[in-house]
Amino acid sequence: TGTLRFVPLGDPELDLTIRADEFLLARRRDVDATGTGEARLVGRYTRPRVEGRISVDRGVFYLDELWHQYQIIALDDPRLFAAVDTSLVAIRRALPTSTSPFVRNLEVDVTLDVERDTWLRGRNLDIEVAGNLSVEFDGRSENEFERGGDALRLVGTLNAIRGSYDFY
Repeated sequence: TGTLRFVPLGDPELDLTIRADEFLLARRRDVDATGTGEARLVGRYTRPRVEGRISVDRGVFYLDELWHQYQIIALDDPRLFAAVDTSLVAIRRALPTSTSPFVRNLEVDVTLDVERDTWLRGRNLDIEVAGNLSVEFDGRSENEFERGGDALRLVGTLNAIRGSYDFY
């Protein structure tokens, strides 16, 4: 429900609310989860903001897959510049940075209520968790590399309910 006001035409005003029950949050190699909740998209096209509260009804987060993703250094990663003489090479992105003002200026402030039947799984790890996380993202960061991942913040507590893990 909500409204879109196309004044001015090039920068419409957004006020939309989405309510969903047991919808698919994600289904990828690193996560499979469903949720229930409400989210609002407010602001203008050039300064959108997503806010809301979503309950993760059930899910599995595969930590080994997440770990593998972060072990690969992208060619535009600042850690690469510490080891490479940048005066001798030029970096060209495989995918262009978004030119959409909607994506570039997106802010997210969503509370995730992680319910029981949500699991962290990996090598030597199988733990059911529950708790609350605040998901924050600010695409307006001035630092180009920060927009790539550090602009996303998860803050909160997940409690281990049951399960097993092995430390060596």
